[in-house]
Amino acid sequence: MKRNRIRRILALMLAFVLSGFFSASAFAERGIDLDRSGSVAMSCTYQGKPVAGGDLRLYRVADVEEDDGNYYFRLLPELLEGGRLDQKALEAPDLAKRIAASPKLGKAEQTAVFDAKGQALFSDLKPGLYLLIQEKPAVGYEKMLPVLVSLPWYDTETESYLYDIDATVKPETARNATPAPTPVPKPDPKLPQTGQLKWPVPVLAACGFALLLLGTELLVSDRSGQRKEERNG
Repeated sequence: MKRNRIRRILALMLAFVLSGFFSASAFAERGIDLDRSGSVAMSCTYQGKPVAGGDLRLYRVADVEEDDGNYYFRLLPELLEGGRLDQKALEAPDLAKRIAASPKLGKAEQTAVFDAKGQALFSDLKPGLYLLIQEKPAVGYEKMLPVLVSLPWYDTETESYLYDIDATVKPETARNATPAPTPVPKPDPKLPQTGQLKWPVPVLAACGFALLLLGTELLVSDRSGQRKEERNG
């Protein structure tokens, strides 16, 4: 009886140890590899079409921090007093704007421009929290709002960390943008001909004057002839 009890106790202990071992192994697989590099690929589209042009500046704003098996982001000391960010803090809608407005943001780690396919790539990035800022938008579009991207990104479906991240932004058209003006043809300095040409006027006037003289002469001749006939008669 005692041997059976001992065997049961040993079996329970073994099961407990094995379960702990597998749990630790699974956690290790889900852990962050701080020595692994990653990338961030950004796509810019509007109504399903790529938007080319417009720059992007990438800033590293926080490091990865581990605390009792949980991972956090620790902001750089010069940014927002170097606070620690958990998942709830990352979801704050104004966090990216507040970090972007910091006068101590420093120099961009990498820069890129959206190519003809509307894509921009940042590679060879260490794990951390990154801020993307646009200084010059594409022609005809509003400037993109600041965006925070965590590297790696935890995928809840696969329960694993992704080190190559793809993200898409959809810009808004510029509010003050006006369509290009329609070219208006320059008017011809010569007015179009709408009536009779000017050159026949003096000719016709001269002809009329000559006819008037001829008629007057004929009229005078007729009267002179009539007077002669009356005298001779």
